[in-house]
Amino acid sequence: MSTSILILFALPSAQADVVLSEVMANTTSGQNTTDEYIELCNTSADAADVAGWSVSDGDDVDDLIAWSTHPNAPSSPGTDLVVDSTSIPGGDCALILDPDYPTGTQPYAIPSGTVILTVSNSAIGQGIGPDDAVTLYNTGGTASADVVDTYGTPVDSDNPTDRDDDGLDAIPLDPREGHSAFRIHLSSADEEGSWMEGAPTPGFRSSAGIFEVDPDGSGDYETIAEALLYALSGSQIVVRAGTYTEDLSIVEAVTIQGADPANRPNVSGAITLNDVGGTTTLQHLALGGGIQVDRAELQLLDNTISTGGVDYHYASGAVLGNSFSGAGLTLDYYTSPEVAENSFADTTNGAIQCTMGSEPWIHHNELQGTFGNGIDCTSIPIVEHNEVSGFLVGIRVTGNASVLHNRVDGSSEAGIQVGSSSLATVHGNMVLNCSQGIVTDHSAPTISSNVVASSIGTGVVIEGAARADNFIDFENHPTLVHNTVADNGADGISVSGTSISGDTVAPSLLANLVMGNTGFGISVDGTPTTASNVTWMNGGGATDGYTPDASDQDMDPMLGEMEGGNWTLASNSPLVDAGIDMAFASDADAMNSTRVTDGDGDGNALADIGAVELCPDLDGDGWSQDCGTGATADCDDDDADVSPDAEENWYDGIDQDCDGNDDDQDEDGTSVSADCDDTDPEVVTECPEDTGSIDDTGMEGEDKDAGSCGCTSLDATPGSAAWVLLVLGTVLRRRR
Repeated sequence: MSTSILILFALPSAQADVVLSEVMANTTSGQNTTDEYIELCNTSADAADVAGWSVSDGDDVDDLIAWSTHPNAPSSPGTDLVVDSTSIPGGDCALILDPDYPTGTQPYAIPSGTVILTVSNSAIGQGIGPDDAVTLYNTGGTASADVVDTYGTPVDSDNPTDRDDDGLDAIPLDPREGHSAFRIHLSSADEEGSWMEGAPTPGFRSSAGIFEVDPDGSGDYETIAEALLYALSGSQIVVRAGTYTEDLSIVEAVTIQGADPANRPNVSGAITLNDVGGTTTLQHLALGGGIQVDRAELQLLDNTISTGGVDYHYASGAVLGNSFSGAGLTLDYYTSPEVAENSFADTTNGAIQCTMGSEPWIHHNELQGTFGNGIDCTSIPIVEHNEVSGFLVGIRVTGNASVLHNRVDGSSEAGIQVGSSSLATVHGNMVLNCSQGIVTDHSAPTISSNVVASSIGTGVVIEGAARADNFIDFENHPTLVHNTVADNGADGISVSGTSISGDTVAPSLLANLVMGNTGFGISVDGTPTTASNVTWMNGGGATDGYTPDASDQDMDPMLGEMEGGNWTLASNSPLVDAGIDMAFASDADAMNSTRVTDGDGDGNALADIGAVELCPDLDGDGWSQDCGTGATADCDDDDADVSPDAEENWYDGIDQDCDGNDDDQDEDGTSVSADCDDTDPEVVTECPEDTGSIDDTGMEGEDKDAGSCGCTSLDATPGSAAWVLLVLGTVLRRRR
């Protein structure tokens, strides 16, 4: 069947009080003609009888009749509807329904009292088509003089079948499936700017604005679904606390938000968005029925999401600050939203999955679970600063992903897994207490600046050479550089690959610290390139299966006790500034400190061996500079007299104790240049009457710049004349 939309405008005639206000042609469910309708609205205060009027779409001319007078006596289209009259009350609307509407696939919510009309033939026209211009005629016939209203500005002709659209105004419109075309203002002319597409609103006039929903009937509507019928794009639907057991189909870009974030409304039904233009927002809701987003933009902000989870498909938006449980988040087919500051707990089959070209930015989320993978993505996502606990695999990527500065703890199969053919960057992560730490599967990632510790099994596992489509990739191989692999229950680093004939594993192992592992430090079945690796106290021995480079050493790394755990280097460690000169994927180490610093002060900054960079103490005062950890740091590492525990020498222009203060000794918020006594925070500065007064404690009067007031030192002790005058003056000023 055809799929166009009909819209008509009011002509300047006596019968122009009745206008064509809405047309549903592009229906859902296979473009079923039984779901098509035309809405007429009476813009006058008096009733208008349309008995004997007709409508034509250029294919056929149909007489308008009351619903109950149709020769086939169709069943009622709903309850509390006017089915036996052709008279439209003033200010009301009527619907022209297909005669077979009750057997259709889309029963509409039609307001009580709506006049229901139909046509004497078997359908409206022959089914409303995308190129059909429509004309509404009065009882006089179908000549030009009988035209009441048009949709698409047809060519003027006395032959109804010749009244085709003139093509001058870009209508009839062609809305998306399930949308109607409606007249924005009933008095507007039949021109392009007077019409828009939107959710179907048969029998009433929808609007944009703020609508309140409350199940006790005190709001504008009792259900969210009812509010959605009336809300045009841009509307805000505010939902009061309560339980809403209803499925929601969102076809307009609206905001649905809970009125009180502390007492969220519980929406237990499924929510679907399909081909919705604009940005839809769901906020402060408890959602339990699942959300399906298809070719739409959805912002999910601060919701509690359980049971059904969220599935984006060819979609966009943002997922920020939500709490997921039961089911997680799926991003399919080029869906790349920002996913940040969410929590995922006890999800049944993983937490975040992105596939088929989806490239989201996933950061600062907390994920805890037992089943599936915490984050499982293909393509080129950015996965950074997440905390992942449990799951089979904490983070799994297959593609050229960036996996940066995450903390992965307690995964039962692997902390981070890099899938086949991937050229991922895995940098600055803490991978702790997993079955295995970082595992590669026939891929060629760059694995740098990670701490991999306390695994039950092997710390880093390289399985097979890189490959694509089952062919060996002889150009790309894994690179492990500047990692700390410590205290694991088997080998520290294990390299093997026998699953493909001729599979030669040739990773680059550079400047890694491998210590305290139960098995070998580095065990290789292949031909690695090695340099500047340090092994120490590994139970099975330093290395196995290959000949180390001359720069590889088995020696005490000399760890320190500074903030950062057991893998921080002491200032005199031989690993400081002993790494290799290479570009890192990030400028931060595994502790999120600056990655390359001049730790030995020789003017040549190199990365330290291992994953944790020493924050240097260049002036030897026992305090390191700020390396990005956020800890208390030396504010001038070139001056040994400046450090957080140094004694301040007031007013000399130097902040010796690094607290940011050199000119306010009594710490009352007023510098010495404007303070009558910078050793006593209780001394009051008097200001001229027109600027008020300032108490140095900040508790009295206006907080103005004392420097603009003539400072007068007062003997402000209880019982003194100055004290009495001060108190009296303060009281008088307060009473004005």
